[in-house]
Amino acid sequence: YSFVLANARIVDYPIVYCNEGFSRLTGYSRVEIMQKSGSCAFFYGEQTTKDMRERLLKALDTQTPDQIEMCQHLCND
Repeated sequence: YSFVLANARIVDYPIVYCNEGFSRLTGYSRVEIMQKSGSCAFFYGEQTTKDMRERLLKALDTQTPDQIEMCQHLCND
């Protein structure tokens, strides 16, 4: 599995944990990913749908656990 955890209680929902699998998958180092917004806007691309983005932001805004599959762009895209 690859995943990140974001803190929904802090403005902009900073990423507070990134596992090594997520780092390998995306091509970004863990240092590059940590403290970026949990909305993961830096990964959005053509195939990241509005519905996916809204669902993620709703989960963060309402502090509700969710598992969301999203199309993201890798570091080398």
